[in-house]
Formats: sequence, structure tokens, C-alpha cells
Amino acid sequence: MRSPAQSAYHLAARLKFYASPPHLSIDWGGNIMRLCSFVVAAMLLPAAAHAQQLVPESHVSPELTAKLKSLDAEIFHAAFDRCDSKALRALATGDFEFYHDRGGLIIKSGDEFAADNRRECKLRAEGKKDRLRRELIPGSISVHALGKDGVMQMGRHRFYILHNGKPDQLVEVAKFIHVWRKTPGGWRIAREISYDHMAVK
Repeated sequence: MRSPAQSAYHLAARLKFYASPPHLSIDWGGNIMRLCSFVVAAMLLPAAAHAQQLVPESHVSPELTAKLKSLDAEIFHAAFDRCDSKALRALATGDFEFYHDRGGLIIKSGDEFAADNRRECKLRAEGKKDRLRRELIPGSISVHALGKDGVMQMGRHRFYILHNGKPDQLVEVAKFIHVWRKTPGGWRIAREISYDHMAVK
């Protein structure tokens, strides 16, 4: 299949043949090049016009993007680093839900979210479960508006097991989706989806 430039050249050659019979010697010179440029521009114009129509219908400001990134970090600091279930509860809505690719719907409310964290932290303190650290993969975050009072935040992160006196051990990489809701008390996480977990061997 010919490119626009090739098509323009062949069209110009035809025009030259019909406008200048073989027995006449006419120097077209730069006229052919100008004609080719005109034809190529005409052929590409519809595609350019179509591309100009692709404009975002929603927008999340840089300030809100940074705010939600900070809240995302606070969730994992509260859950893993500080074991602060009270702070964790304050970051979630009452109807918070947590979906996991391994267990489906595993948390059904903000209160359950906090209670589950208390249990997990108790087991870690007793040495019955591994202590964990979460690391957001730089540049992986993207945000999308959901109406006026909602934002979907997506990204990728790594999880490490902490060992006393040894380097942290990378054990898992996963993707996440957070749905944030604007409330009278500020932005709160309403839905969390953790998926595409991949073990690191």
C-alpha cells in the first residue's frame, strides 16, 4: 500500500503527463515538489482534524493528585509501619470495601478495615506473621476523575518482608486501584482493589 507521499508523487506524475505531452519539453522543476507538498497536506488534513478532537473530558488538578498520593502513602504507613488502626479508620469511608484477587471481597466496612489491621499487627508483634514494607513504584501512579466528588487512583507497588539485621526481602509486586471519595471531612478511600500479584522468587 502506498504512503501519502508516494501517492502524491504518482498523482503529480500523471498530471505532468496529461498537461505536457511527450513531444513537448516543459521543465516542471520546483512546481512538482510544490504540488506534491500540497497533495500530501490535503491527504493528511482529515487525520489532523480528527486528532484535534481528542480532548480529556475530566481533569484532576496537580494539587489533588499530590494530595491523594500523600494519602495513599499514609494508608500503608498506618497499616504496616505504625500499626495505627485508628488513623487507618479515619482514612476510610464507613462503607469501605477491599477487593483482593486471591480472596475477592475481603473487607466490607471501614470498621472492619481497622479491626483487621489490629489483628494483623498483633500477629506480627507476636512473631506469628511477617512484618511488611510497601514501596510505591515511581512513575506508576495515574489518576482519573469520577464525577465531581470521586477520583480513581491506579498504580503498582512492591512488598518486602522485614528481617532483623538483614536487608529487606522483595517478595511480591502487584497493581492497585483506589477509589477516593470527597466527604465533609476530606478525601477518604471508599474502595480498594489489589490485583495482579506476582511473587518474586
